[in-house]
Amino acid sequence: MKFSKKKFAKEVLYELELARDKAVVERGMGLGKVSGEFVPGETEKKTVRDERHGKWVDIVDPTRMYVHEAWVNRGPWRGKRPNYRARGRTDIIKMPQASITIRLKEEKSRLREYEEKKAKEYRQGPWVHLPNRPVYAQRPFYSW
Repeated sequence: MKFSKKKFAKEVLYELELARDKAVVERGMGLGKVSGEFVPGETEKKTVRDERHGKWVDIVDPTRMYVHEAWVNRGPWRGKRPNYRARGRTDIIKMPQASITIRLKEEKSRLREYEEKKAKEYRQGPWVHLPNRPVYAQRPFYSW
């Protein structure tokens, strides 16, 4: 993984590792090689289209985890402190708090979503340019 040199990049890396460990322990995600569900070299490689980013993705290990979503929320205020101004006035400075949420998924879900989308397209049938139905409100003059 490549990360920025910025200060908060270490916090993001820590949260990613924490989310990965939590997903493995609580949900059993990413354990394909250990559980025997995925055997390297025996499963075929599948290529699916990732609709969120518009790219084609090669899936070799269906139990591999990836970051599906990540977002930052503003949390409650950590505290307040006065800011003394001119002419005896004071302002209250609120110290913000933020939280990061990371949603991990396995490649199996990307495969399933791609297959569901293909099945839906197949169910809908071909697109018809002009359906065979009557045209309503035909008049020999403009109606506006």
